Amino acid sequence: MRAVTLSIRKEFGLRKEQSQSGQQQPTRYNFSLYRVLVVVLLLVLIGLQYRLWIADGSMAQVHRLQQEKQALQATIDQAKTRNKALAAEIEDLKSGKEAMAGRARSDIGMTKEGETFYFTVESSDRGNGQRSDAPPDGQDDGQSPANE
Repeated sequence: MRAVTLSIRKEFGLRKEQSQSGQQQPTRYNFSLYRVLVVVLLLVLIGLQYRLWIADGSMAQVHRLQQEKQALQATIDQAKTRNKALAAEIEDLKSGKEAMAGRARSDIGMTKEGETFYFTVESSDRGNGQRSDAPPDGQDDGQSPANE
């Protein structure tokens, strides 16, 4: 029995201390072993914190990827809306002549027989008080009531 107790003491680092009465008593703790254990646990904790906050798959990266996903989803939604509008326009152009004629009128300025096409140009000097239909530089166009 004594041999088993000695081998357990050696294995777990238990040693005998002398009490005041002169008897040796085994100590329960090996403080150097605990120091090593604390250092190892601290290193593991630091490593896990590094992975959580900085490394691949960290909280910051997950947050950034979620924001990118939301931005891409908004872009996709806009593209789907545009695609639906274009598909409706294509169906309208395939099915009716009026839509095709309206498109030709707006895009390339086509007119029907008997129609008159008027092209208006905005004047760049609207802010100086002149009428846009008045002749430039005060020239008389011969149509004013003073010439009659």
